[in-house]
Amino acid sequence: MSMPLIQERKTPAQNIAFLGILAGVIVVLSVLGGFLPVVSFLVVFILAAASALGTRITSIRYSLPFMIAASLLSVAASFFNLTEALFYFVPSILAGGIYGIMSRNKLPLSLAIFVGAVLTLAFNYAAFFFIKGVYEIDIIEDSLQILGLAENTHVRPAIPAFLLGIGLAEMVLSHILIGIFYERFSLNTEEGWSVILIPSLAVFFSGLGVGIGFVSFPVGLAFVVSGVFFGIMSVYYLLTACDKLLWILSGVAVLVGIFLFAILHRFMPEGSGILLASLFPFLFGLIMLIFVRRIKWTTKESKAK
Repeated sequence: MSMPLIQERKTPAQNIAFLGILAGVIVVLSVLGGFLPVVSFLVVFILAAASALGTRITSIRYSLPFMIAASLLSVAASFFNLTEALFYFVPSILAGGIYGIMSRNKLPLSLAIFVGAVLTLAFNYAAFFFIKGVYEIDIIEDSLQILGLAENTHVRPAIPAFLLGIGLAEMVLSHILIGIFYERFSLNTEEGWSVILIPSLAVFFSGLGVGIGFVSFPVGLAFVVSGVFFGIMSVYYLLTACDKLLWILSGVAVLVGIFLFAILHRFMPEGSGILLASLFPFLFGLIMLIFVRRIKWTTKESKAK
């Protein structure tokens, strides 16, 4: 009998066959994305998820060869639009594959997603400087031209934050896809030390984003996006703690955030008001840190029920 798709590949033949199927999918998607540059923004999500699925379900010894081979095949399939493949496709394949490997180590979900997104951003900029140095092409400027945003002066500074956000979305989709196709897959929930680390990162990145934003808006905005991500994870914990006090405090935090945003926005330099979005993850993270013992207690109580 053939092995169901959702089961882990164990024998060499099963590993190679499954990775071969994924490589074929990656090639088809790369050709499609190469012919239609606008579609590239959608293709990257599927490429990352396919790569993550491959490195998670198959044997670990095949992971690195698969990521290298898949990247080379993607570039070869998109030879007619090489810069697109290098900047969009290869980073997604590599970051998705690394995320699949990290999922084997049972890392907390939010940390695994964040690390994968940061790697995507790093690979994007490595490809950007490579393309600019070798081909003398500004791939980001070309993409903005395609989207009709090249004349918008507010878009270019937001590129790092945008790419980080895309990386976060890619890792989330990868997590969902692995969960659908691989029934035994799971990452650790945010318990123990990570319950303290996650709100701490929300507060840290939010505060750092505003501070750095006055010196370098693009870098500051990227930190704010990081803070928002961990703030969302903090909100998840506050809302699932089954504690009315925490629910009320979360609502108060939203109102306080809106109030402070309205007051402080007028004092921000032109175009940098968006940095104040960090107020919300900062407040949510602060509440979680203050009531972390209560969150742990209610979480354990809900599990016991």
